[in-house]
Amino acid sequence: MDMVAQPCPAPGPFEVDTTIPTDPEALAEAVALLTAAKNPIILAGVEAHRLRAQDALVTFINHSGYPVATTLLGKSVMPESHPQFIGVYKGFRGRETVQREVEEADLILCLGTLMTDVNLGHGTALLVDIPKMVVANSDKVRIKHHVFDQVGLRAFIEGLTAKLPKGTARPAQSRVSPEEFVPVRQQKITHKRFYERLQGFLDANHLLIADTGDSIFSAADLLLPGNAPCLNQAFYMSIGYSVPATLGAKLAAPERRPVTIVGDGAFQMTAQELSTMIRHRQNPVIFLINNDGYTIERALHEGPYNDLQMWQYHRLPEVFGGGWGCQVTTEGELEEALHKAQAEPETLALIEVRLDRLDCSEGILRLGQIFKGKAAKK
Repeated sequence: MDMVAQPCPAPGPFEVDTTIPTDPEALAEAVALLTAAKNPIILAGVEAHRLRAQDALVTFINHSGYPVATTLLGKSVMPESHPQFIGVYKGFRGRETVQREVEEADLILCLGTLMTDVNLGHGTALLVDIPKMVVANSDKVRIKHHVFDQVGLRAFIEGLTAKLPKGTARPAQSRVSPEEFVPVRQQKITHKRFYERLQGFLDANHLLIADTGDSIFSAADLLLPGNAPCLNQAFYMSIGYSVPATLGAKLAAPERRPVTIVGDGAFQMTAQELSTMIRHRQNPVIFLINNDGYTIERALHEGPYNDLQMWQYHRLPEVFGGGWGCQVTTEGELEEALHKAQAEPETLALIEVRLDRLDCSEGILRLGQIFKGKAAKK
C-alpha cells in the first residue's frame, strides 16, 4: 500500500535489442536445410511484430518465394493480400487446405512463432516431425534437436535473405479468394453468412479485434485488406479481452477504426468499457454475436453452466449515453446496419447479431468432436 505514492518514470517508446549477433553456424545449417528442401514453407508468428522485424520478414518472403502461413497470434504480421500468403494455421480448427499445406511441407521455417497449444490450434496441430523444423524466436534458433542460443530473430531473418539464392515465388495452393456477397434480405442470418458479409465490410483503415471463443477462430479466416492489423488473445485466451482492447487500441491508434467481434458471454465480462469508449468519443464498430450463451462450451460439453441472463445488448449505447445500437436477425437488417455504420464513421456502433445457440464454425464443431473422443477414451 505504501508504493502508490512512490515516483516512477514515465513510459517511453518500446526499443528492441538489435545487438544480438547472428551465430554463423546456425545460419549455415539453416541455409543448407532450406537449399535441400523441395517444398519449404514459412510459419510466421507474433514475435516478428513485437521485435519490429515485419519489414525483414516480408523482404525474406519476397526473396525466397516460399509460401507462408501465420499463427493465430501472428495474424496480420504480414500483408494478407500477398500472393504467397496461405492463411492462418490453427490445426484441426482451421481450413483443411491450410493445415495440409503446412503439415505436408518437407521443411517448416518458424519465424517468431510461439510454439504453444492454443496458438497452434489448441493441441490439434501436427507439427511433431522435429527434424524438418527450424524454429527461430526472439533470441535463439532450434534446428532439429539442438539449440543455438543468442541468435536474434531479425538478424537471423536478414541473414537468411543474404545467404539464400533468390527463389521463384510459389503462390499459395490453398489460398481462398473472397467471393462477392449477395444478401438474401429476408433470410435469417447465420454464422457462415455473417462472416462472408463481414469480409466485404473490412477496409484497410480498420483494426480487427477478435475475442476468445468462436470469434477468434472465425475471424482468423478473414483476409485483411492492405496493412490492416489484427489483435487477439490466442495465448491466455482471456474471455472478454476484446472490449477493453478496443478501447486501448483506439487510444493507441486513433487514425484507425476498430472492428470488434465478441460473443455474448465474453461481452458480459467487460461490458462496462463500452461506457468508457463513449466517454472518449470513440468510433468502433462492435459486432456482438448473441447465440444465447457459451456456444463454444456447448460444443465441448453441454450443461446449465453455459446459459446466460439475456440482455438487451443493442440498447446499451442508449443506456450509456452515446453511439447507437441495433439488433439484426436477417441478412437485410445486417445490410442496413452496415450501411449506417459506414455512413456515420465517427460514431460508435453496437450491432447485435442474433444467431441460433448451436450455430458456430466448422472448426469449433471439429474441436468438440476431438475433445469428446478423448474423453470417451479416458
